[in-house]
Amino acid sequence: MKKISLFKQTVLLSQVVTIPLIAILSLQLAQANHFSSLQDSTGNYTVSGKLKDYDSGWIYLRHGEGLKQGQQIDSTKIIHGEFTFNGKVSGIEPFILGVHFKDNKGNILPSTQYQGPFILSPGKLYGEGKFESPNFWTFSGTKEQDEYNSYKSKLHVLFERSKQIKRKKNNLKKTERKLTDQLNAELVSIENEINDAIRMHVSQNSSSQVAAYIAKSNLANTDPSISRAIYKLLDSTVKESLYGKELLQF
Repeated sequence: MKKISLFKQTVLLSQVVTIPLIAILSLQLAQANHFSSLQDSTGNYTVSGKLKDYDSGWIYLRHGEGLKQGQQIDSTKIIHGEFTFNGKVSGIEPFILGVHFKDNKGNILPSTQYQGPFILSPGKLYGEGKFESPNFWTFSGTKEQDEYNSYKSKLHVLFERSKQIKRKKNNLKKTERKLTDQLNAELVSIENEINDAIRMHVSQNSSSQVAAYIAKSNLANTDPSISRAIYKLLDSTVKESLYGKELLQF
């Protein structure tokens, strides 16, 4: 029988011991990653907030866009102006909040007033606002809503300018053709600025479903070549999302 040197025995022994250890560590790492992915994909959300003009009653959470628009997701009681919703969501979902109108005496009316949209996604979202003031609502707490807030703050001035010009245009008389042409030219210029801002946002957030939603929500009536160019900036996974596919349809 051939003898094996002490050095070779030590090497062989270390190989026998090392291989199982690597396998065990790899298995533990895989299990940890799997557990982590399960935690990240639970889809749990909490939406809580404070109403500054509504002390008690019911508040409603509804879908804000798409085929489910108007479909109620949940409802909860307002207690001392505060509310909380809990649930599950897959991906992102624009949502709106609503309460019943009240008359001058504080009596609840059948009609419902809504504000939004906001971005519903896994995580904790907190908001404050007044239903009497549409621009007073603020929500934050998730990276998806924070991204949406950033986009709105960048484009707020452009959207307001567009609204003002459209109001002027609607109040013009048919005989004021020159002024109409001037306002139309201003609207085209603002639209180009908005498209450029959206293109920049998508390029900087190409892996975000919120970016796809923003593009889809603002490019429906835009030249298809512009929509196509912006769509191509999205990552492949986002292209396959609901809002990526809707943007492609444009």
